[in-house]
Amino acid sequence: MPRLLFGRKPRLVFVEAQPLTLAFPAWMLKVLRGVPYVYNTPDLQVEIAAEGQWIGAKWLIQAARAMERFLMRRSLSVTTVTHAFIEHFIANRGVPRGQMSFLPNGADLEALRPLPRDEAYAEKLGTGSRKVFTYAGTHAHYQGLEVIVETAKLLKDRKDIVLLMVGQGPVRESLMREASDCGLDNILFRDSPFDEMAKLMSLTYASLVVLKNMPAASKMRLSKTVPPLACGVPVIYAGHGESADILRREGCGLVVEPERPDRLAAAILELADDPSRRHEMGLKGRLIAEREFSWKFLVRDWARQLELIGAGENPAIPEAGGREIKPL
Repeated sequence: MPRLLFGRKPRLVFVEAQPLTLAFPAWMLKVLRGVPYVYNTPDLQVEIAAEGQWIGAKWLIQAARAMERFLMRRSLSVTTVTHAFIEHFIANRGVPRGQMSFLPNGADLEALRPLPRDEAYAEKLGTGSRKVFTYAGTHAHYQGLEVIVETAKLLKDRKDIVLLMVGQGPVRESLMREASDCGLDNILFRDSPFDEMAKLMSLTYASLVVLKNMPAASKMRLSKTVPPLACGVPVIYAGHGESADILRREGCGLVVEPERPDRLAAAILELADDPSRRHEMGLKGRLIAEREFSWKFLVRDWARQLELIGAGENPAIPEAGGREIKPL
């Protein structure tokens, strides 16, 4: 903050408002030095906190909502990752439509690309020659990862299938204990850094993405869906929202109801027993990644939106599939 206040005056400040209080210094800089800021938020953090009852006092939730509204409306632009979030912030935070910008989750398509199966990596992770269904990401409460352990119980007789849980998080230990107590040998807990994601995906038959059945989830487009698709791996998605819509529209994965281990197990078996369909879905996933998820394209288009907003013009946010949203 001292460098921003007393150093060379920046043209623009980009704020990753997670938590939202990180935007306060940017607002102060705007007041003191007239520097505009972009308020970036990749999720509905206030709504998720309220639905998950992480904050018990209602007045704290109300205060957080009011604070976010204040900081958003004073920004040059509010940037977020889904069209549903854009509509939510317009309706619930009073952000003008012309102030919203769209920067969805993307991928470096040179680093994340289809690779031949890495046998050495398979040996390192202990997956063997089995068909690997991978969950890769934070092990957090709001994702409802218990459904994967319950799914492993239903699939324990399929010796050709293994569920791989990669990542860290607050519920990881409890998931591991549950799997151990049930004597499950078809679910593995491993670590794999993000820079080895392409190797991990080379072993992965399909990627698992799950969420709890909560209202905020219906507006999400999860970043976890992008790396598998970029690597030519289909996604089995247990949830609602824009990620589910994309998978259905493009035919690059399967979508099932959240918190339903029977449905998740059925989808896993469906793909495991149909390699040709799995291959076709993987090809379609890479195609949409090349068309819509390249960081080069996304950042260039986002910069175009900000330039138009700064000029007081309609940002012409692209719709899903690359079409332009027309101004009202």
